[in-house]
Amino acid sequence: MNAQISQGGIPYSLLKNKHSTDETMRKIASKADIPIITMPSVDNNSLLSKDGSYDNESYNFAKEFDFTINIKESSVVDSISEGFLYRCAIESPTAFSIHLVFSNFHIPIGAKLFLYDESAEQILGAFTSNNNKESSIFAVAPIFGDRIIVEYFEPYYAEFEGAVEVGQVYHGFI
Repeated sequence: MNAQISQGGIPYSLLKNKHSTDETMRKIASKADIPIITMPSVDNNSLLSKDGSYDNESYNFAKEFDFTINIKESSVVDSISEGFLYRCAIESPTAFSIHLVFSNFHIPIGAKLFLYDESAEQILGAFTSNNNKESSIFAVAPIFGDRIIVEYFEPYYAEFEGAVEVGQVYHGFI
């Protein structure tokens, strides 16, 4: 079984609280201000076999959408003391889980990518420059639920501008 290696940690936006001593952390946009990118509607039952059961021989668990999302262009952007914080939500109504494949992932040292559900009970990341691949393709494990938050942090003085672009969104139907 392969899994992406993460560095752990807590997304910057989840560190925000009223008692923060860092003024810029208190100014991070609320979750309500995060743009939501919504996938087309899917009928989960129609994705199952005709008798309503799941064919485990085919290993199908998700409907794939080829859907390009440039995270930096699609996000609310906050300037915090160390750099820029980009956040957007991806929603696939009725999904049991959402799985992303980044078609262009190349981030500088110091940058961090997190994915998490709305309640922040499931957090994947931090994914860092250690996850850069020659192919620039980067797949992450599914997150349960029909909406996930993608959070990308890039330091002010990074050696280059990071690329974080989703190429496929998978709507988990079982």
